[in-house]
Amino acid sequence: MRILILTCLTIAAVSVVLAQSSSSPARELPKDPRGMLGAVLPQYDFNGTSMKPWHMKGSYQLYDEFGNPAQQGSYEYWWESPKLYRSSWNRTGATRTEWHTIAGKTVYKATGDRLFYFERKLETLLFSPVPDPTTLKSAGVELKMHQLETNKIKLPCAEIKGRTGSNGATLMLDGVAPGSYCFDSLLPVLRVEQLFNSINVVFDKLARMQNRVLSREIIVTDGRNKILTFNVDVTDVDPNQKAALIPEADATPVAMEESPTLPSLNMISKKAPPVYPPAAKTSHVTGTVILDTMIGKDGRIKDMRVLGTPSPLLTPAATCS
Repeated sequence: MRILILTCLTIAAVSVVLAQSSSSPARELPKDPRGMLGAVLPQYDFNGTSMKPWHMKGSYQLYDEFGNPAQQGSYEYWWESPKLYRSSWNRTGATRTEWHTIAGKTVYKATGDRLFYFERKLETLLFSPVPDPTTLKSAGVELKMHQLETNKIKLPCAEIKGRTGSNGATLMLDGVAPGSYCFDSLLPVLRVEQLFNSINVVFDKLARMQNRVLSREIIVTDGRNKILTFNVDVTDVDPNQKAALIPEADATPVAMEESPTLPSLNMISKKAPPVYPPAAKTSHVTGTVILDTMIGKDGRIKDMRVLGTPSPLLTPAATCS
């Protein structure tokens, strides 16, 4: 039943967004995937020692499983140093704030519903979207090169693929999404992420901020429908933000299960492929159903949500309902 959906992306030429100065002429990226990731990584070093305290606020739109606009929200970020920063989400029925303290601890305060996966991942998509190649263990990860062509623009891509272990499970580092990271052919900037064989993240309206690259528009799709769109509204240097970085008195430590990191795929002990629904087979319906769920400490699924589906005929089989 799981057949990948062909992706239709529209990518504008990045040169109209990021101007090249005479002191930094265009140059080709390295031809090997590790070299490519390493060349691009410094452009997204938002924790560098040369950074001045800053603040950002943006707005996002969530979409239902059929790509229709659903809830709206805002995301706000304050940064003082690599150990002192804050993220806040606010939408109808759900709020969440995380404080990263100078002591190296993370505490949070939340009300209402839990956030969706890509809501929680906004911090990563904005400020650290490119994986560090030095953290990828050669024994568990394959790195390959390929090319993505869209709107007559060719993007070189570094593909991160987990190797298959002796138990048949895919080996992958914790927190690293298997997929492709596609860059502008001349400028060291990220344009597209293709994750889990079905998710596309497009980075657009790129701008310089303290000599780093910030995507002012992010679009997450399942290859057919939108899942989330995000736009940066304000970026500024905020000298009066120290009060915002002090955790509220009733904030609690973030437990391990609260972290929106990817699971370790080599911990899978059993696979249960979905049964192809007869009605979908008769109607020749194919595609990938994308789910967002919580896994409890007992290993049981909790609070399953459908992010995207090509047809309601496939959803019950994917959710076992």
